[in-house]
Amino acid sequence: MYSLPIEVQLDILKCLNLNQLVSFNKTNFYFRNLINKYWAELARMKFDKLSIDDVTIFNKMTNYKTIELEAGVFPFALNDKLIENWQTAINKSIPLFLHDFGPHKEFAINLYNKGCITKRQTTNENFISSFLENFLNYFQHKKPNKKDKKLRSYYLKLPNIPKNISEMITIRCWLEHLFNCGFEYADFNKIIFNPELINLLFDNDKTIPLQFNIQKLSLDANINIIENISKFIINHLTISESLKIAFDEYNISKKYIDILFNILIKEGNKLFQVCINSFRSYSLSKLYDRLFEYIRTTTNCSKMVPIIMLEYLSASNFLLKERAKNVQIKHFNGVKYTKYQITNKHNPNVRFSLCNAEWKYGVPFQFKIKIMKNYM
Repeated sequence: MYSLPIEVQLDILKCLNLNQLVSFNKTNFYFRNLINKYWAELARMKFDKLSIDDVTIFNKMTNYKTIELEAGVFPFALNDKLIENWQTAINKSIPLFLHDFGPHKEFAINLYNKGCITKRQTTNENFISSFLENFLNYFQHKKPNKKDKKLRSYYLKLPNIPKNISEMITIRCWLEHLFNCGFEYADFNKIIFNPELINLLFDNDKTIPLQFNIQKLSLDANINIIENISKFIINHLTISESLKIAFDEYNISKKYIDILFNILIKEGNKLFQVCINSFRSYSLSKLYDRLFEYIRTTTNCSKMVPIIMLEYLSASNFLLKERAKNVQIKHFNGVKYTKYQITNKHNPNVRFSLCNAEWKYGVPFQFKIKIMKNYM
């Protein structure tokens, strides 16, 4: 097979199902690098949901299965420099997860699914295989039975703070497995994977996409991890549909408004739709003001996120900007809707449609604003 052209090798690999691909991936470094490089074109295990949960939650659940860590560990090149960097991380107690729940909390990865589908299922039905068969057979070496088919949640407990090289190897292997999966939905409740540890584990390995592949992500954020959230979103996530970031802080400082603003104006190539909400803080009104001024005055908005939604509180009712055009106002079921357009002053062909929904239940006012670029 080595002597065959790359195109032919890929055609052969496309005939393998997920379980066969994972096994073939472990045969040698050549095929591992080849499969990792073209993974998007090959079979991919897809889950309904990914989350990071407190381990005590699983004590209350009955419909989950524990994943054996050793079954997912595979050999890879480990040089002296990498071992030295890893040992430094171990000595510093660099954690796998970033959160603000206290040092004694333990977390596990929760994988939820009803079945296994692949990216190519519409063109090659042979790729459609049972998620339970692949997952249980490969990672647990158990045969699926009728009871297994009722299981919906899979418990993956990785070392939260790796204490030795062996634990670093385990985390690295399982992260690579997760990078090679697709997730319809992910929910990170004030906790994320640590970008610093990911980079240390893989040492900027360009042959492996160090990203979680997610369609829709809901991320509850707090101030203590917002900077790392930005790094995590930009460097370690591929989000095909939408990202929702929710804050429950009473005050979001200018520094963090700047971080959110930069994501919205620079990451349009990675993010299609972003919703940011806070129903405790009045600060997001400042983000709206900055976005309004940016889309009106920028000379290049090509990198801006195409669809932006802001949900926030305000001490006063909505004031329409003086440069708004094509204004339409409607009232329905106690909600005031204001639709309008903004034209970029440097290029009149660049226009944005905005829609504001306003609720009034005493004070404060509640706003939902949608900003969408018009393609002309």
